[in-house]
Amino acid sequence: MSKKKVGIIFLIIIIFTGGFFVFRNRLAGRMEGINHVEAETMQVSRGDINRTITASGRLTPVRDRSQSFNLGGTVEEVFVEVGDRVSAGDSLVKLKSSQQELNLIQARTAYQSARINGTESEINERRTQLEIAEEELEDRTMKATISGEVVQLELEVGDEVSAGETVVRILDETGYLVDLNIDEGDSRLVAVDQRAEIEITAIPDRIYEGVVSQVKRVTEVVNNVVVVPAEVRIDGNSAEFRPGYSVDVEIIVESVEDAIRVPVTAIFSDGDQSYAVLVDDQGRAEPVPVELGLSDGLQIEVVSGLEADDRILVNSYQYSQRAGRDDSLGVQFGPPGGR
Repeated sequence: MSKKKVGIIFLIIIIFTGGFFVFRNRLAGRMEGINHVEAETMQVSRGDINRTITASGRLTPVRDRSQSFNLGGTVEEVFVEVGDRVSAGDSLVKLKSSQQELNLIQARTAYQSARINGTESEINERRTQLEIAEEELEDRTMKATISGEVVQLELEVGDEVSAGETVVRILDETGYLVDLNIDEGDSRLVAVDQRAEIEITAIPDRIYEGVVSQVKRVTEVVNNVVVVPAEVRIDGNSAEFRPGYSVDVEIIVESVEDAIRVPVTAIFSDGDQSYAVLVDDQGRAEPVPVELGLSDGLQIEVVSGLEADDRILVNSYQYSQRAGRDDSLGVQFGPPGGR
């Protein structure tokens, strides 16, 4: 072998050896940093866990009534203004009724005549005509069908009103509802009387409570998505509420109270068995088998295996990845066991 080739081989060996030691030193530095990580622990506590589903909707008063006349005519008198509170049966608007008054007089005369000279059939016919005339005259005065506040009144004396045209709108704001569309996948979980928490976009930093009051049996298609209409009644009322406000609702479909609960990150699985990592007073960590219950996605119920005030690792993944290999988490790992 020539001296030139020997020199080249020797240079390669030097470069490789130097690179190896540089890499080893860098790796050692990284491992040294890892070995100083402290494991976060926590005490197990009790609390409530709620499983919820979310939906959006609109704020709606308990009753919202738009009223119109069956027959058109000219406005003769207006008894209310926007903002007035009315009771069911109060007069709202009256149309001119000269023709209806004349019809009533004629019907009443015909009925009286039939009672004197007519047959039983004629009497019944005239009575029916009289009743119709009375109703037609009465219909010329619009009366409130619900109690509430007049929020719409777009006419004045002398205006012409068409049949079926909205004349007055009354809101019953003694209570409010939220009309929701529940995703079909969640609809089987929702039932009447379930509690709900309501956030209104226009009223930030406030959470209202309510209850599911209706889940319809029919479905609808909204934006190409199949949904089930539902209704949530809000507890109480507020002067800040306005019909149509955007609302976000969390419906509590399942819950447990005063449960032993831990973060979901505190649990790891080995096959079909779930474990939490218990840490004793000496800092020794030991996985214990646990039976799990309800989860809200952040917390999970521990049915058995842990007790209140036990100290556990917050992130059990650290244990599952390092158990039996090192003590870089600031705790001493032990073999799987239990109480």
